Amino acid sequence: MPDGAGFTEQDLIDAVHPEDQLAFTSALLDAVDGGRPFQLLHRLGTGDAAQWVDSRGTRVAGEDGVSCRVAAVTVAVEVDAGGAPSR
Repeated sequence: MPDGAGFTEQDLIDAVHPEDQLAFTSALLDAVDGGRPFQLLHRLGTGDAAQWVDSRGTRVAGEDGVSCRVAAVTVAVEVDAGGAPSR
């Protein structure tokens, strides 16, 4: 994370629902290490406050060709009456 970003990588992971953290972390690492775009349906928050979201992102290489960042977007997903995500 760049200086002054206001949050750390761990803060980002901690915002993800505990049951989804492994998949989320794996998707990010795959993007960074493998250079592959990702799409992941997951929850942010916990308990009744958890919100289903769809995150999509890709690796952006640095000018030196080595360092990188991940550019991503996350949008809220509608849920059905049972609380399951609906697409």
